[in-house]
Amino acid sequence: MLLSGLAHLHVLFGTFSDQSWAGLRLIIERLGAERVRQDEPQADCLLVQAMVPENVEAAEKSKRDFGDRARDVFVDHFYKEDPEAEATEENCWYVSDAESSDAPHVPIPLSYTPRLADFPSIDAVADHLADSPEYRHLAARILARFGAS
Repeated sequence: MLLSGLAHLHVLFGTFSDQSWAGLRLIIERLGAERVRQDEPQADCLLVQAMVPENVEAAEKSKRDFGDRARDVFVDHFYKEDPEAEATEENCWYVSDAESSDAPHVPIPLSYTPRLADFPSIDAVADHLADSPEYRHLAARILARFGAS
């Protein structure tokens, strides 16, 4: 994991477990609030919810709960308080930006896929990764951060 400031984009992977959130909270604090306290913009990041259950009802609940928790953690540990005046810093994420569909806390869900748990080489899963709507969405969100589509 690279948190030294050299990355252009940090892609954070987590699950809904408390253990995962304990680690994510530390990383999000480091990329966000810690930098804000030093008068620096937050590091750019995206959040991926990994291992979403295959069951449709369980998946919907998992995504909803993960998204709610992500918003709370990012508000507390990443986003900068909204300024009182109209002036805002362009390279900064504010609490009010949390409403944006491309805000860092808006998770990109990736369903658990058994064939990705163990494979001999990337060639064995490359077509699946390229064709999967979830992985295509992840790629699109990453590209959007760099101004590409």
